[in-house]
Amino acid sequence: MSLSEPSPPLPLGKYPFFMEITQEETFHQVKAISALIETFKWRDVILLYENYIDYGRDIFPSLINSFQEANVNIAYKSCITSSSTNEQIIEELLKLKTLKTTVLLVHTSHYLMPRLFLNAKKLGMMSEGYAWILTSSNMNFLHSKDLSVIESSRQGVLGLKSHIPASASLQNLTTRLRRKFYMEDPNIEIRELTAEEIWAYDATWVLAEAVERARIAQTRQENIELDLLDDLNDIRSSKHGVMLLRQILESRFKGLSGETQYINGKLNSCAFEMVNVIGKGQRGVGFWTSAEKYSPDNGRNLLSTKDLKTIIWPGESTTIVRGSKIQSDGIKALRVGVPAT
Repeated sequence: MSLSEPSPPLPLGKYPFFMEITQEETFHQVKAISALIETFKWRDVILLYENYIDYGRDIFPSLINSFQEANVNIAYKSCITSSSTNEQIIEELLKLKTLKTTVLLVHTSHYLMPRLFLNAKKLGMMSEGYAWILTSSNMNFLHSKDLSVIESSRQGVLGLKSHIPASASLQNLTTRLRRKFYMEDPNIEIRELTAEEIWAYDATWVLAEAVERARIAQTRQENIELDLLDDLNDIRSSKHGVMLLRQILESRFKGLSGETQYINGKLNSCAFEMVNVIGKGQRGVGFWTSAEKYSPDNGRNLLSTKDLKTIIWPGESTTIVRGSKIQSDGIKALRVGVPAT
């Protein structure tokens, strides 16, 4: 049971005992990003990504195809690394600043993000007219970052965050963990749990219950016939392992993240929350989901700008970003002559 999505993706059915317990990033998030871009009617986007094996290699082909279907042009692809110096980051950002397009889709690790935005702010790229869109690989960890850095450099950023419904059970767990870690080290502060931590917690319960059900079933019928998957015939594994796998795949567990189910070895989670960075925190402004029956608490689905709460863009503007600069350099004013009568 893995917290990370394998890169490249594993062939379907070849590794049936491998379970992904986190949200599938490539398919659902690409659809959510495309829907977001189309909602604001942006036609050109700058893609800024981190040159690292876990970031971008698998999501880009799907993202490019989805943009082509939506008639969205990738104006420029910008690549930086976590080892880049501030001077190298500034050099790359200066290239982007000369472009006409002002919508930047950022897909990097959360480790690189603070330096990226601090330098973007120094260059005036966190001002009115710019739109910064972050993927969930960063937004899911936003609350764990230095609040002063968030407040000083990321105001107006928009991003997709894996949707975890609020509940009393989640609040109780968070409170218990705060007390536990505070007793061990008062310097450790837990503001909220990340989506990955919550998925891991739910997966632990799913596994524990599956082990118990498999033990009971094995006790009742030692010679149970295993007809779970046809492609398991050639795999050398104990019948206990196959039985446990079946119990996990058949689980429908009501966890902290909602109904937890692993379809074909993947977590069945397809909901994203659109969040807007304001002050030292974030504010939900809408939702996207591929599930037809899913209905968020506030009912604001990502269908059009009318379905979203008011967004505060960089520069504290509430006006939707045009997506391109108005080119005025070198343009002469038109003079109209009117003959005297």
